[in-house]
Amino acid sequence: MARYFKILLLVQLLIFSFNVFAGSTSVEVKKIDSTSAWHEINNNALLIDVRTVDEFNSGHIDGAINIPHNQLESRLSEVDSNKGREIILYCKSGKRAGIAGDVLVKNGYTKVFNAGGYADLRDHKAGS
Repeated sequence: MARYFKILLLVQLLIFSFNVFAGSTSVEVKKIDSTSAWHEINNNALLIDVRTVDEFNSGHIDGAINIPHNQLESRLSEVDSNKGREIILYCKSGKRAGIAGDVLVKNGYTKVFNAGGYADLRDHKAGS
């Protein structure tokens, strides 16, 4: 009888595990081109410049907030509490934006985009 219950428990555990993993979806930071990034920005996406304060002060996209990538974890309260809002990240080349994006995803944000470098984003806006 005890063996029967162990087998039944194991079967239930396997079914439960399958349902949990089948229903989960993986959220990742998505790369986004400048045209698509500007579309999202113009539709109220949150724009975060993850470069240093000095880099930000030397030039940035209007409307961006500056949270250096290495401070993001401790400054999450400055990011919109709506974890489903579109968030566009940029830095100099896209590397720090990718790192920052991973921090946001790890903390439950689901629509995180890496727009790459500041210059490309700036120049695309100027050329629009």
